[in-house]
Amino acid sequence: MDMKELTRLLDLNQGKLESHLQKKGYKKFFYSENGDLNISYTKLEKNKSKAPKNVRSFQIIPNENGYELAYNTTSCTEDSLLKKEICSMGFTYAAKSNEAPVFYQKESISIETFTKTVDTSKFYVLKARKKNLPEKRDILGAEDLLKLDAHEYLIEVFGKENVKTDVFYFSETETNKCSVLYPNSYREAIFIWNDEMNMRDLDFVIIGGTLKPRVNTQSVNQIPHNSWGSKQGVYCGMSLKEVEKLNEGPIRFYNWNTESAGYLAPNNKGSIDFTRIGLVFNCMNCNFTKVANTQVTESNYALKENQKVYVTTLIILPDKKPEDARAQRR
Repeated sequence: MDMKELTRLLDLNQGKLESHLQKKGYKKFFYSENGDLNISYTKLEKNKSKAPKNVRSFQIIPNENGYELAYNTTSCTEDSLLKKEICSMGFTYAAKSNEAPVFYQKESISIETFTKTVDTSKFYVLKARKKNLPEKRDILGAEDLLKLDAHEYLIEVFGKENVKTDVFYFSETETNKCSVLYPNSYREAIFIWNDEMNMRDLDFVIIGGTLKPRVNTQSVNQIPHNSWGSKQGVYCGMSLKEVEKLNEGPIRFYNWNTESAGYLAPNNKGSIDFTRIGLVFNCMNCNFTKVANTQVTESNYALKENQKVYVTTLIILPDKKPEDARAQRR
């Protein structure tokens, strides 16, 4: 097995993949993992000497794109050669210790390498997957950006010249490594990663935000006319009155005198799905109008006091992962 052959297997549908492995002499087995029934193809190396036989196997693991393909070998030499091939093919990775998993990425392919022990045998594992990336022309709304959940995917779809790495400041002391699409333009979008080291596993996308912390509540968004709009109908620059009308109900947000000024408060309800989008408001005249004494301001109060409030930032949230939902139920 070499890496070029292994990555080419990812282009086959599952039926053709299984036929190919059977022709190569791999025998089909079923195994259970986390309550799911998966398929494994195993092959024993013929060895006339008394030395232990090398075992090689493929595991076909279903996912949202079809499947992941995990190649397992007991040969340390083969594992080293495969990793050298990965690097020679131009995959990027963040260096870690020899025992820790390493995540390689290139274009739409990602490969995770690690070791595991089954009974007394040590296996070297390369788990590969190929993501079906959308065409650039098909990314129309802000939610479509959620499909690009790794820095490499952004580069593959939009081009290296349109994507840069940077640091997002939640505060003066709290930061997160991020990717910026179309920096300093009306198409700018900031991607915050859960896995900062490998710049993957999307936490959320910020539209119309800034890389630096807000100095005060009167700060003006650097890119006031960001063209990314939510498919729910919300966009940067939208007035509070328009948001309230779209939501078919009042909007609650933190008062201008609080630390979280302008951010949505909990328990907002209505036609807008606030589990998928967050909003940050700003105000053009709140230095000169009456501000409520409570921490949370209702939109009907702000409008009554003629506060000129508008949307300055959209926060686009991905679907909750199954494990996150399970954790919440506990």
